[in-house]
Amino acid sequence: VRLQSLNAFFSTLGGGYFLCRYLTTAVQLARWQRTIALSLGDRDLAARCTVNEAYNYIHAGKLKHAFHLIKKVKEDATKRGDMLTVSMCKSARYFAKRVQNNMAFEGSKQGVDDELQRIRIVADHDKINRTFRPLHEL
Repeated sequence: VRLQSLNAFFSTLGGGYFLCRYLTTAVQLARWQRTIALSLGDRDLAARCTVNEAYNYIHAGKLKHAFHLIKKVKEDATKRGDMLTVSMCKSARYFAKRVQNNMAFEGSKQGVDDELQRIRIVADHDKINRTFRPLHEL
């Protein structure tokens, strides 16, 4: 019960930090949530947390890494028969392609007066720590 409550707490915080564009913190929360999901034995939820992490990379303009994460999760979800996660991966990939084609990510030089204005973000100068290992900190 404690892990489920902690998982819900991280999910709420992660969504809030994502919406406020604190991407570094949102990535760390998604990784913690994935760790908790794996502790609960829920591989489907863990995969969905990785998709949430990929959305942070999309918004940060790190599209190559986002595409890599999405591809890896989709392959694993397909093997497990988790069609909800497969569908989430398709949506994330579509969104990433739109962002890429319109150069709507952080740091792009395009004007901001268009239908993609709401996804542009202010730079969070912290690096996204790709080596964050929450289990080592427990």
